[in-house]
Amino acid sequence: MESKSIPECPRCGRHTIVQQSESRWTCLNCNFSKDLSRDRVEESESGGLLTAIVLTGVLVAVTIEVAYGTPVQKDNNPIEPWTTPALTSAPTAIAPSR
Repeated sequence: MESKSIPECPRCGRHTIVQQSESRWTCLNCNFSKDLSRDRVEESESGGLLTAIVLTGVLVAVTIEVAYGTPVQKDNNPIEPWTTPALTSAPTAIAPSR
């Protein structure tokens, strides 16, 4: 036969917890009572609110960055090698071909 372990009361520490309904547990020793279904709902609602706040903040930051960001340069001017400083810094001698 399998024996179930009785949960420990968080207030008095005794193993006198009984289940009154599907989600309510009560200690017979100190009358501590807890509705577990309500806590789960509150935790999920607060987690959803925090997620909504963070996502809204990210959306606002991205919108501001796009609106006030540096515009992309749309020049179609090709780079000419004789005007590039890296290529004009040291003169090179070209030997004539024979």
